[in-house]
Amino acid sequence: MNIFKIREELIRLFDEIEQNEGELTPELEEQLNITEHNFKAKIESYTNYVKLIDIDLELIKNEQKRLKELYERKEKVKDRISNIVINAIHEFGDSKKSGVKFIDYGVGTVSIRKSTAVETNEGLISYVNDSMNKTLAFNKDNNQLDVMNKINLEELAQNIVETSASPITKEELEHLNMKVSLNIPYKDLNNGEGYNALKEIVKYSKEYKCSTDVSKTNVKSILTENGAAMPNIARLKFNESLTIK
Repeated sequence: MNIFKIREELIRLFDEIEQNEGELTPELEEQLNITEHNFKAKIESYTNYVKLIDIDLELIKNEQKRLKELYERKEKVKDRISNIVINAIHEFGDSKKSGVKFIDYGVGTVSIRKSTAVETNEGLISYVNDSMNKTLAFNKDNNQLDVMNKINLEELAQNIVETSASPITKEELEHLNMKVSLNIPYKDLNNGEGYNALKEIVKYSKEYKCSTDVSKTNVKSILTENGAAMPNIARLKFNESLTIK
């Protein structure tokens, strides 16, 4: 088979892979395997195709960005025009028995639909979170965690008011929830400290959730020093990629 026939056959195979959404069937994989026969021609075709895919990926990435920006612009235009129509309905529209304001423009009607949404002060909520973390850190550093049996919400609210100049009350704090997330190394479950923390959470609520997390940074360090330390949990994977110029 000459070089042109090889390229035609590879293009057919590449198209078939795309139609399969990137999945390789055993038959396709066998046909794509590089053997000694005409391997240079295949390598050239493969690398050229990789470069074409890189171009496509960059175009798709740019198109995603363009569509996102277009969506945001269209949304803003929609909001602006909708607000103009809403103001006109308020000023010139009629009212249904239900109190809904509307305008009948002959071939259709447009009315105002009212809905209720909650808008939160994310800045203040973030400050509450920071203040709570600072309070816990202070109590821990000063050995007060076991001495104190509660967090005084009135004092916390007053501290927030004094330091942030944002008004907040004890009653408002009572309506907030604290989401506690912590990482407990399994080795600490074996020495008591981690288990005591876990035990208190489990005793407190039935709605706790435990999940196992793997710190890849720590694991990489362990495996680099001793590859056999975690043979069943993780392994080092040496990735190789192409640089095509």
